[in-house]
Amino acid sequence: MFKWNKMALRRKYFLTLSSTFLLFAIMTITLMYQVNENRKWSQELDSLSKNINVIDTLSKEFSTLYIAVTHYAGDPLPAHDTSFNASMSALDSLLNESVKTLQPQDLATIEAEQGRISELYIKRLKVSVEKKDNIAKRRQLNSVYQSYANIEQTLHIIRTEKSTERESILQRMNDSQHRTLIILCASFVLAVAISTLLLIMTNRQIRHQLELVAGTAHSISKGDLNAADLPISTKDEIGQVSTAMNHMKYQLVEMIQMIKTSAHEISNDSQALQDYSVQTVEGSKAVSVSLRGSLHNAKAQQQSSDGIVAFMERFSDNLQHIVGQVEHLSKKAIHAESYVGASSLSMNVAVSKMTELQNLLVEAEQERTLLQGRTNEIVRVSLLVKQIAKQTHLLALNAEIEAARSGEAGKGFAVVAEEVRKLANEVSNAAHHIHKLSGNITAQGGTMAKSFKAGLKTSEESATAIQNTAQQMTIITQYISDTRAQFEEMSMQIQTVENDKESTKSLIHQLNDAITQNTEHIEETTMFLSENLSTIELLSTRIHGVHEQAAAMRQSTTKFEMQS
Repeated sequence: MFKWNKMALRRKYFLTLSSTFLLFAIMTITLMYQVNENRKWSQELDSLSKNINVIDTLSKEFSTLYIAVTHYAGDPLPAHDTSFNASMSALDSLLNESVKTLQPQDLATIEAEQGRISELYIKRLKVSVEKKDNIAKRRQLNSVYQSYANIEQTLHIIRTEKSTERESILQRMNDSQHRTLIILCASFVLAVAISTLLLIMTNRQIRHQLELVAGTAHSISKGDLNAADLPISTKDEIGQVSTAMNHMKYQLVEMIQMIKTSAHEISNDSQALQDYSVQTVEGSKAVSVSLRGSLHNAKAQQQSSDGIVAFMERFSDNLQHIVGQVEHLSKKAIHAESYVGASSLSMNVAVSKMTELQNLLVEAEQERTLLQGRTNEIVRVSLLVKQIAKQTHLLALNAEIEAARSGEAGKGFAVVAEEVRKLANEVSNAAHHIHKLSGNITAQGGTMAKSFKAGLKTSEESATAIQNTAQQMTIITQYISDTRAQFEEMSMQIQTVENDKESTKSLIHQLNDAITQNTEHIEETTMFLSENLSTIELLSTRIHGVHEQAAAMRQSTTKFEMQS
């Protein structure tokens, strides 16, 4: 049983057909052997029948010979002598033809007795008849009868042996035919049993595996990714479908886990970046206060500006790190989108196959409806034929009445009326039979309609389930595309921040140069610092938006249940 489940589907059906053909080949060979044996036995029976006919002919001719001898002894007429000579000639010819039929010793005995009869008739009986010696004649007739009795006994023994041999051959033929019939019936029953058993095993395995696949697909469509893996017991098409379903589930789990991890990392990074932006705002405010309070202390302002430059350098490094992480997440989103797209394409192909199956069932239902219409037409024609038969029956009855009134002149017409009435009865019976058959066909058509409806309903339910799964995969693809677009937008925003950072560094260097050259430029530096502060606040707002989007992306994956 385990080896049978491991076999491919094509090999299972091939073995089933091969076993059936093998048993039918055995039946054919057995039947051919029996036909050949029957032909041989028939030839032997024909040969035995010919031999028995030859023996019967010899017995008849010896009887004729004996009658001719007795007739001649009673009344010596030339006709009796002629009959004796004719019988002797016929016996000589038959004995020559019976060389292959009779055994040599039996043939020698018959020829000896024949010669003895001939000698007694020619040399003694004729003389006794001419002399009218009745005593010698009776003695010679007794001798002839004794020889005739010996011949008849020999022929009877030979005929009995041939008959016994023929009956033995007939018995063997009947026994062989009985054995052949038993072998044929056993082979046929065995072929049907093996084929039915193998087909039931194969179809049961296919149905069980398809039910498991449908159950797993239904669980995945509801968001349950903790379903157990489908057992793979075969390497055929059903096993390939089960393997693909397990692989799809693992890919879906990995993709959702990757989305959750990426969202978590983005959330953490955006929170850290927001903290950095708050620190930057506070630092900028502190710098602004320091600039207002350090008009008379250029050296202190120079040190503060150097601190700002160092802070911007660190901020630039952190920003570059965030850019790298965003690009990495964008690449992962692209791969996830390609995986989900391939899975969605597979689901669409499955839906198209289910649609083709539904179309085939609809076409079969149309053919059944057409057959039902033709059956109704047959019923209508059969009712019309019954009506015609009824009218013909009434016409025949009227014709019989008129023939009875016509007396002798209407006898021939009465015979015709009787035949017409019989024909009407036969037509009525045939119409009734056609009507009954049409009713049976109609009932079978109703049963087929129920089967087609059930198959179509099952196909529609399967197509709906797979289509729902495809829609879920499409939604996931859209989520991933939106996430990737957000990553790209965030990358562009970070690039803008990078550009603003470069501008800020340039302004801070200009501020440092202005402090060393002229304190009058402090007001201008304060203005540039205020602009930088607004830019950082805008960056903080956008980073907060990225944090919220990452939280929404994590929330979108909570539908799927996965093992931790």
